[in-house]
Amino acid sequence: MRTMIEVVVTFDLEDASPAQYAAARRTLRSLGFKNVMQGIHLPSTTFVGTWMLEAAPLSEIRDSLVVALVDAGTAPKNILVAAFSQLAFMGDQVPPALRRPSQ
Repeated sequence: MRTMIEVVVTFDLEDASPAQYAAARRTLRSLGFKNVMQGIHLPSTTFVGTWMLEAAPLSEIRDSLVVALVDAGTAPKNILVAAFSQLAFMGDQVPPALRRPSQ
């Protein structure tokens, strides 16, 4: 059974140049991942997207992404892939109800 899941991916590359990081970002974008969520820009190596998954572990997504990044000429050092069904997200600004008086 194929299921669509929402995933977040963050990565680091081994001894990479800025051009290699750009290639990795282009590769993830070509796979439908974005580094903007709810109008907020995520850190440059963090992306979110939807993935079709056969009843298999998240390692299937990770392995597919690693292959795509290697094919793009990059060498992933670390990669984290996590699925989520709910997400609490906050951008640059702390919501007023959560702010503490400045000292």
